[in-house]
Amino acid sequence: MSTLHVENLKGLSSGGNANKIIVPSGQTIDASAGTLVPSAGAVIQFVHTSGTYNKGFTSDTTYGSQSYTDIDSATINITPSFANSKIFITSTNHVYSTEQSANAWRGANLRIVRTVSSTATDVSDDESGYGEAMYIENNTDRWMTYVTRHVVDSPNTTSQVNYKVQVASKYGNNLYINRSTYGSGGHLIAMEIKQ
Repeated sequence: MSTLHVENLKGLSSGGNANKIIVPSGQTIDASAGTLVPSAGAVIQFVHTSGTYNKGFTSDTTYGSQSYTDIDSATINITPSFANSKIFITSTNHVYSTEQSANAWRGANLRIVRTVSSTATDVSDDESGYGEAMYIENNTDRWMTYVTRHVVDSPNTTSQVNYKVQVASKYGNNLYINRSTYGSGGHLIAMEIKQ
């Protein structure tokens, strides 16, 4: 195999393919042993959780703790190619709150937590306020909704990064998250964006 040593490739400045470098049909540029550096803003990789028939991940777990608890299957790993990359995370979860005493608030706070080398960090800042909540006047009232969170994170590493979604019952009411009989399940997506 011969090796071509160059610093820059530049197409001809005139003609039908001016300022183009063309790879002929049937040919492949193989950079698997090296690194292709994409332009700023390009999506370098896309990672998502898997579910059944695009319904997302589901769970029959009841969440009633006012402390944050991991949501079943709402976890994903991504290994950034560049230390300065941004990671764009999108999380969607179906929330169902069961009945509770009358004349009371019921709520659910969801947050996204990043873990690198056993160090966990809340990256979504959803620990204050009411979260997803409703004031209930009848003890047989219930409510459900979809909760979506978008986070742009800067993990500053090329080590594996784990993102997971946690839920806390704001007022101690029981919650079902992504129960298959109530909604289409949950989704968690992470994209590495070149800077």
